[in-house]
Amino acid sequence: MTDKPDKNTDPQGGLETYFAAARKTGLQPSPDLFARILADAQTSKTASLASQSPKFPRKRTGVFANILADIGGWPAAAGMGLATIVGVWIGFSQPVGLDFLADSLLGSNNFLVDLETGFDTEIWEG
Repeated sequence: MTDKPDKNTDPQGGLETYFAAARKTGLQPSPDLFARILADAQTSKTASLASQSPKFPRKRTGVFANILADIGGWPAAAGMGLATIVGVWIGFSQPVGLDFLADSLLGSNNFLVDLETGFDTEIWEG
């Protein structure tokens, strides 16, 4: 199992002898066969070239077009633009109803924890 195969022996079981015998005979295809193969290749090449559509030069695209294509096109750009506009709108004009909603969810405006902890807070309390 750990023996390395000898490069001089044939691992296929004697096929090399048959290949050597075939090489000695030197049979070559006839020139007529070569001519038919080349004619067939030429016809298939011209047929495939005729069926292809003509190549039009590709339009050069700019940086903006590449970025737009990367994010998903115009629908994605429209969604991101709308989200930006809504964010700026909410940021500048805070809706009045959100204050009431925040107070009802949080319970009250008073702080329940003393944020200034330290040694001197004992003196302030008296």
